[in-house]
This record gives sequence, structure tokens and C-alpha cells, in this order.
Amino acid sequence: MVWKKVINADSGDADHHGGDSLDKVSDLFSGVDVDDVDINCDWNYRSGKLNIRNPANTFSYNVVGAALAATRTLNLPLLTGTDTVSVTDLAQTLKNKTLDSTNVISSSTSLPSDVVKTGQINTYGDFNQVFRSGRLHILNPAQDAEYWIHGKAITADHDLSLPLITTDTDILVSNETAATLSNKVLDNTCDVSDALVGQRTFSGATVDINTTAAETDLLNYVVPASSMCTNGSVRFLISGYLLQNQATGTTYTFKVKFGTTVMWEDVSPTIAQSATKIPFRINGEISNKNSTAAQCCSGYIIVNDTTAATTGLGDISSDTNTSPPAFSGNFDSEGADTTKDTTSNQTLQVTVTMSVSNSATHTVVKHKEAEVRKFT
Repeated sequence: MVWKKVINADSGDADHHGGDSLDKVSDLFSGVDVDDVDINCDWNYRSGKLNIRNPANTFSYNVVGAALAATRTLNLPLLTGTDTVSVTDLAQTLKNKTLDSTNVISSSTSLPSDVVKTGQINTYGDFNQVFRSGRLHILNPAQDAEYWIHGKAITADHDLSLPLITTDTDILVSNETAATLSNKVLDNTCDVSDALVGQRTFSGATVDINTTAAETDLLNYVVPASSMCTNGSVRFLISGYLLQNQATGTTYTFKVKFGTTVMWEDVSPTIAQSATKIPFRINGEISNKNSTAAQCCSGYIIVNDTTAATTGLGDISSDTNTSPPAFSGNFDSEGADTTKDTTSNQTLQVTVTMSVSNSATHTVVKHKEAEVRKFT
């Protein structure tokens, strides 16, 4: 339809439209760029009746409404520059978008690395999800701290399989965090020393105690707080030799202390002068008795005679044929058990006191060690 025009060059007057005014309306509906039209009233288009032409004026976008059941408002975004609207099927690149929990992304969708998908359950399809080291974060329940998952410097791909758990909840174990393991079998590839030994110390430095009659440490070890658990123990070993090469017969008093309490003490027979070194060995153990605050002690001490061995020190001849005498014995703290709180640091001491102070009277420690064994 062609809108007809009056074409009489009549501008009208103050009370009447002229032909020019009617021609302008005809031009408005005939594709002529007349003055701007400012519409301030509802203007309804029937579905399919609003067409937006392309720049060449050859084809149209035909705007079709859906079957609304009520009037809805369609808000245009607050643009800060020229932009393009998005539609459901056309391939387009979206920028600066955050998809909230009302969105569902198809498992077949390959997402660019800059797409953010938060606040919803993600179900991924049968394709790889690749995370750079340190880029996989797991929030704690309060959502105020994160676990950051880091990969090691592997040189080939490896599978990390999750176990077939049979309870509703289980916990992953890390190398350094304290954890109680249940239902585990350690095969011959495992080093179980640290499964039994919580803390340990040792020294092979030779210590020569002489020219003193004061009580002197053979071993002094601080047992770390809570390391013995309720039924654990601290074991100790001291080895070396005695040398008593002066005229006055000498006795040696040995003590085992825990937290300054003497749990065992005894005095050796008198050892006469001899230029021969006498080997000794002390083995012992202080144990918690089903409590972190109740301990007992047991062990043994062996001191050989001066009879020469074939090689090294320590003959295995009868004790009745020795001078000075060999002596040995088991020891126990029965009657002297103690009640130290092993949830705090406690000091294990093994000491010797020689009855004579002389540069020729020696207790020499060649090796000592202590180890904590943790049993709950």
C-alpha cells in the first residue's frame, strides 16, 4: 500500500492542519526519514507484526511473541558501549557473564577457560576435566578456607584411583597430619619404623666420664608431649665400657629417672684396679600403663669381667672365675612406678655415679639411643 500525499504546499494555520502536515504523516509510514518521532503512549504490535530491517533494507527480523499468560516486562541492559543481543541458537561468544544456580550446562558443552560456573551442581560428561596444578580448590564447609590441590612433577600420566568405600563417610589421609588408620595391611614395600616409632634420638659420639664422683647423665632425652599415647613406651639403649685403673676399689651407681622421679637404682659390686676395659650394656623401657599418666619401667644391665675376648672386649667365661667380677641383672620399677603426665614433655635420664673421682676411673659411652613407640 502506498500512502497518498496532498502535495499542495499548504502549511495550515493555527487552527487547521495543512497539506504539509498530512504529507509528513504519509512520509512517516512510507520509509521517509522525517523528524524524530517521540512516542509516549502504549504502542501494541501484534505478534509477527514488528519487523526490523537489515541495513540494506532487503530482509527483516520478524519479532514473534510467545504464548504469555500474563503481561511481562522485558528490560534492556544498561549498556556502556555498543553491544549485541544474544539468542538461544546462534553461535556467539559471551563475555563478562556469571552463570548462577538456575542455569544448567549440557554435559556435551565444551566450555572455554574463561567461563565461570558457580553455585550449582555440575555433572560432567564422558570427557576429561583438566586442572592446572594449584587450580583445583575445595572449600571447607564454612566456605572461608580452601584446600588447594597441587600436582607433583610427574613425567608421565598416572591414574589415581579412589577406593571402594563401604561406609557413608571416610577420610583421605595425608603424609604429615596425625590420623588413625584402620583395616590396613602393610606389605613388604612399607617402612614400618615410623608406624611404631614416633620420635627417636641416637648418638654414636664417644663420651668419656672421668675425674668426677658426681651423678652424670649417660642419656638425657626429652620425650615429646603426647607421643607415647596411652599404651606406648620409650625404649633406651646405652653401651660402652668401664675402666677402673687406680688403687681404690670403685662402685658404680646406676639410675633410671622419668620426669625427675627415680624408677630404678642400684649399686654395682666393688670393682678392683685393672687396666682392662669392661664392656657394659643397658637396655630398658618406660611404658604407659593404659593411661597417659601412669608409667612402669623394666630392663636389664650387663657388665662383663676383665677376661680377654678372642677379639674385642667381653669374655663369655663363668662369673666365678672373674676379677673384678662380672655382674648382670634384670630390673623393674615395681614399687617405684610413677604417674607423670605424658601429654606434656617428660625427661628420660639414665645416670651413673662413680664412688671415686680419679682420672683413671672411667665410664665411657660409645652409643646411646632412645625411641618412642606409639600405641593407643
